[in-house]
Amino acid sequence: MLDDPSDDNWFDPHAYFHHTVEAADGISVAPPTSALDELRAIPHWVSWKYFHRPGATKPTKPPVDPNTGGPGNHSDPKTWAAYEKACWRTRVARLAGVGFVLTDGDGLTGIDLDACRNVDTGELEPWAAEIVELAETYAEVSPSGTGVRLLARGKVESATKCDPAHVEIYGSHRYLTITGNHIDETPEDIRPAPQTIERLLARVAAMAPKPRSEELGNQRKRQQIVRPEGGDQRRGNHPKADSKSFFRAVNERALANLDLWVTAIFPSAKFQPSTGAFRVTSKSLGRPLQEDIALAPTGIVDFGVADMGDPQQGKRTAIDVAMEWGGAEDATAAARWLCGRLGVTPEALGWRDEQAEVEALAAEIGRTLVQDDDGTVYDQDTGEVFERPATNGVARGGKPIELETINAATLAGQDVPEQLWLVDNLIPHANVTLLSGDGATGKSLLALQLGVATATAGDWLGLKPHPGRVVFVSAEDELDELHRRLARMTPRLESLGCLTIVPLAGRDAVMAAPMGREGLLQPTPIFAALRRIVETHSPDLLVLDTLADLFGGDEIKKVHARQFISLLRGMAFEFGATVLLLSHPSQAGLNSGSGMSGNTAWNNSVRSRLYFERRINKFDGSEDDIDIRVLTTKKSNRAASGGKIVVRYSNGVFIRENGCNFETADRGHHADRVFMSLLAQFERDSRQVSDKPSSAFAPAIFAKHPKSEGLNKGDFEKAMNRLFETGRIKVEEIGPPSRRTRKIAPSDQPGEGEGDEDSDGGSNGHS
Repeated sequence: MLDDPSDDNWFDPHAYFHHTVEAADGISVAPPTSALDELRAIPHWVSWKYFHRPGATKPTKPPVDPNTGGPGNHSDPKTWAAYEKACWRTRVARLAGVGFVLTDGDGLTGIDLDACRNVDTGELEPWAAEIVELAETYAEVSPSGTGVRLLARGKVESATKCDPAHVEIYGSHRYLTITGNHIDETPEDIRPAPQTIERLLARVAAMAPKPRSEELGNQRKRQQIVRPEGGDQRRGNHPKADSKSFFRAVNERALANLDLWVTAIFPSAKFQPSTGAFRVTSKSLGRPLQEDIALAPTGIVDFGVADMGDPQQGKRTAIDVAMEWGGAEDATAAARWLCGRLGVTPEALGWRDEQAEVEALAAEIGRTLVQDDDGTVYDQDTGEVFERPATNGVARGGKPIELETINAATLAGQDVPEQLWLVDNLIPHANVTLLSGDGATGKSLLALQLGVATATAGDWLGLKPHPGRVVFVSAEDELDELHRRLARMTPRLESLGCLTIVPLAGRDAVMAAPMGREGLLQPTPIFAALRRIVETHSPDLLVLDTLADLFGGDEIKKVHARQFISLLRGMAFEFGATVLLLSHPSQAGLNSGSGMSGNTAWNNSVRSRLYFERRINKFDGSEDDIDIRVLTTKKSNRAASGGKIVVRYSNGVFIRENGCNFETADRGHHADRVFMSLLAQFERDSRQVSDKPSSAFAPAIFAKHPKSEGLNKGDFEKAMNRLFETGRIKVEEIGPPSRRTRKIAPSDQPGEGEGDEDSDGGSNGHS
């Protein structure tokens, strides 16, 4: 239903909620009527908003997914939710209202009477008043106040829409805006309404324009498309490609990837490494010819028929081969089969399914559409012509696509949306964060710990992630290694029901790769499969490990970097998932300490970037403790950058180092190193220092030493205590029995972080 709100009668969400009852949990719910009670019990609700198309006089009301805030769809149950959640989304996102989705199984029919009510007086047009006065079933005022909505028990056989009659009747594949603004003269519950529907259909029959097909005497050849149940699968009824670019792109890609499809048609084909070609003998094909078929990156030739009058002189395309030897019934079937073998969608190479486009449009608007031979699409009953859905950003006939615009002044007086986080001030919610770190630094382990903490409502480095479901995509570590790590993190693996692992190690895990003549990045079937997993599991956190395995583009090309991050951000926005993408820095990024990789577009495209690095002493460049790591916020568009967290690898996991900040740890580790260095020098010089306050008290003596490097007595005393705790130093008694004295000596056993080279060690146990 298209309402036409003016500046004075816009549907006001605040007014809508003013007419609702505030529930105990703060969620607004509609007034109690038995009709709305019935609808509220069915979780088929969406939110909706007004959208003004450029040049249009009336706004549309596209549905909004209450779960994610992304686009809703009356045909996709995953974009529906319970009534309370739809109200919550409408309130927090400042949307226009909520709506109920009609389905085949709900036993209900929705009826719209448009442009029939005076907003100021509530007076109805005579024809609408007659319908309402029948009082057969529940009726309410539309959001704009200019129309009436009725809900009837039972299903109509087919949808009806007649603009001249201002009547729409739907049984399914439609959502209805619901206001709860009940019309008092009608029942409060939903009842059968046979007289109402009969009179409205009679009004439509009397006022509907004469079908254009009758006016033209059915002289035009056309293809009628009604909302499809399946689709016409007859031979020859195939969608068209955009000119010949699709078939050309398939052939070119097939020649560049012969290994992906040739042996599927010719199992006996022999590969020739020197040329990258395949050779198929006539004998293996069972034909009495001498020459072979050569399939090379430069082209395909069947030498067996080349000099036997073949019209193409033996030259073949990959599509030709798939038809001639692979059994494909026509070029379209061959091209689509090749796309499947190549791991690319036909649409990514330029395929346009025109019939499917028109069918989708027919289903969306509830019309019976006709397509002429010249491609014109129009309503068979009204003659109204429709533009074909946009392709590659431009609609048929060159008409540009339409983008939503919002006047900033309309935000005045509305609550400012709260910034949501997965980890407060570190990882923003429903966006992409890049976590980079050199190999064997431990970023995969760190990310897995975050996944466990999120799935179990636990701690992560002393922080509290927002609890929720997690999908962890691991293209780097095999499942057995993940199992070992999880067992070290929690003794109760049965508590990880909210953590889903997608093991891709050892497989082709590329989610996007350059395709087509322009070489632009396109999603692969792996990305499509991952998207289905995200749809199914609705994770709050999606971890992708790592970029090197999942990204098939050129890492130094800015356009590829931006396209890949945009692909991930689109999924984050659509499903409300926080995406954590793991990556390796370039050598330049390692040397500079920036953690950057490839080009600046990776850093610029994400909203947050973290860098996980080893603890390098800034005084001399040494790594004095191999188990120490530093997590630095290199970029944040939503909070301060530059924050650092010091962690220690211990017993298979990372833990925050005494809850200290980076500066404290920096001075402490420096003091430890200098203490050990001076102690070793004193040992070589046969000089003793003591742990007890005396003339030989080590902290006091070391603080006065020329090589103290600016550290004071307090620094060395703290260092001594830490070194005793970690077992790196010990006390020895020396001298004759009658005059024993104490001295500090290096420990015979390595302390934590020294000499630990097993699979759980700080240097080798994580990646």
